[in-house]
Amino acid sequence: MSSRQDKGFPDFQEVVEAEGHLIDSHIMERIFDAVVEFGGRFEVEQFSIGRTNSEPSKLRLKVEAPSQKQLEQMMTLLLGLGCAAVDSGLPDPQQITAEAVRHSYIAYLVRQGLRLSDLEQVVGYLEPPEMLSYSTYSPPQQGRKIDEIELLHPALIASG
Repeated sequence: MSSRQDKGFPDFQEVVEAEGHLIDSHIMERIFDAVVEFGGRFEVEQFSIGRTNSEPSKLRLKVEAPSQKQLEQMMTLLLGLGCAAVDSGLPDPQQITAEAVRHSYIAYLVRQGLRLSDLEQVVGYLEPPEMLSYSTYSPPQQGRKIDEIELLHPALIASG
């Protein structure tokens, strides 16, 4: 049995989680594409499909890249798609910007179906082009009210 190192992927890996309407909004497809785009590979560690159109799906994914730089670029894109790094072990917390965290949170809210008209009540003012860019994360069904979604990002929920 060969090791990861034999396959050219030494220790450049992370675990990410995503939650929301991952299938009908095509976010899961975009997550997988992002990994491949940076020459990486992924392993689905856990996946559960929402049992109703209002119940979110959950994905836990191990991602690997050929280099640290490619992993960092991949993670930036994955965070932008609303993924949360799980115990990322980043050596420098400055690698994660406030903008990336805010974007990840907004994408998380919109993927749950939060109406874009209610988004600013939660995250503050958004420029119209930025607001429009988040529409790609919206699931196809009718938008949900603020009190119908989970406001706490899964990365902030203690596991165990």
